[in-house]
Amino acid sequence: MATPNKIHLPCYIQGFREIVKFLAVLGTLLSFASRDVDQKIEIMEEHFNSPYSSQYMFLGDMIRQEVSSVNLVVMVTVLYPDQSLPGLQRLAY
Repeated sequence: MATPNKIHLPCYIQGFREIVKFLAVLGTLLSFASRDVDQKIEIMEEHFNSPYSSQYMFLGDMIRQEVSSVNLVVMVTVLYPDQSLPGLQRLAY
């Protein structure tokens, strides 16, 4: 059961499924967005069903886990190699 300040991840995923249904009604023009949302749903479900699911029970927990992940630091460094991002180094520790 979610508290007022916490969104249970399966409820959040269900909301995304409803968005996919809406995009399908709009036709093929937005099919790329629908595929993207489907991919995001799969990723969230994988996290929720992983051995680390306790870190992915609620939306805020998932965000904190992803932000603290070293993978985020690597991704940002690869995407923005020429940028000076002083706060980025704090994320790695």
